[in-house]
Amino acid sequence: MSEKKVVSRNVAIALTIACVIFAATLAGAILNYQSAIQAITESKDDALATKNSQIQSLNNQIIDLQAQVDDLTEIIHLNRSYDMSLTDGMNLNQTANSYASWNRGIDTAGYISFKNEGSWTTTSEGWVTTDIYAQVIWSAYGINYDNQITIGTNETANFPMLPCYAEIRVGNTNPNNTYIQVNIRYHY
Repeated sequence: MSEKKVVSRNVAIALTIACVIFAATLAGAILNYQSAIQAITESKDDALATKNSQIQSLNNQIIDLQAQVDDLTEIIHLNRSYDMSLTDGMNLNQTANSYASWNRGIDTAGYISFKNEGSWTTTSEGWVTTDIYAQVIWSAYGINYDNQITIGTNETANFPMLPCYAEIRVGNTNPNNTYIQVNIRYHY
């Protein structure tokens, strides 16, 4: 055999071995980089999921805080109210020159509204409509409040309130017994 053929064959074998080593190294590098890319992708996906969860949690907090703002805005504008139900839907039977009295704790500033839905008294001519009075008495923040307003049938009287403990009165100034229907609401 000629020396050229042996050298060519050795070169071919060496090149083949180099190519196999190169291919194996390249395959290893590709697998290594794919594994690294997959780990980075999973880490990125986990971080993104965590951030999305945090964003959702913050959005829920915003919704809750907006609901609180809406509730407080309603209170600031005195758009909330409830029936005080002092008489539990019953007519008051007031004896001559007397009043019914209730004590109530008031938690927020607002006003009490009294509506005389009907009041009747007996006279020598029979039953006639009559006026009644509402009175509110309270002390808070250095203010002493005591006000009484006469209310005709289907009329309303309003009294300002601060957070306090108040006495609420509905009375009859007639010399006869009076039946009273009054609606009392607290607006805050």
